[in-house]
Amino acid sequence: MPKQFRALAGKSVLARSLDAVLSSGCRPCVIAVPKDRLDHARAEVEGISEVVVVSGGHTRQGSVRAALELVAAETVVVHDAARPLAPAALFVAVVEALREADGAVPGAAVDETLKRAHAGLIVETVERACLFRIQTPQAFRTAALKEAHFRAHRDGFEGTDDAQLLERLGYRIALVEGAGPNPKLTHPADFELAEVLLRG
Repeated sequence: MPKQFRALAGKSVLARSLDAVLSSGCRPCVIAVPKDRLDHARAEVEGISEVVVVSGGHTRQGSVRAALELVAAETVVVHDAARPLAPAALFVAVVEALREADGAVPGAAVDETLKRAHAGLIVETVERACLFRIQTPQAFRTAALKEAHFRAHRDGFEGTDDAQLLERLGYRIALVEGAGPNPKLTHPADFELAEVLLRG
């Protein structure tokens, strides 16, 4: 079962993430899912207006590109279904940051000591003063994001998030203070933490 469809405190992760998006006022909403999960996703959003489900790509980047084809608004917000606890205020904050930039991402300062290792041995300690753990939602001027995706696809470049695609073209990306808790559900412990947070 893909993690987007796993149950989290009585609702699917996808449904909880969609709740976060819609409660922020971001709509219409386009959800990109694997082709073999289209019916499952459409059943999740049945009856919710201004939500469309499309077939995604083979990668996260390909899925965002597919969803972007339906976006006509001047600004667009990209959010990972794997972050179902993102607060509505964070969506508002990244959109507002577009007044001074082409994109905006939330980030949390790294407060742990970082080490670079090779073959099981520490090589060096990494300076952490300017390092941030980047989250979603991320907001962009739609024209800039579409150009960045087009250029990345043409060049065969795969980024780890959408902001990276704009960075390589020299666009301005604003950093917004991340709001938490906004964990990304990746490991079993992440689901356990999210369950605890949702149940108070």
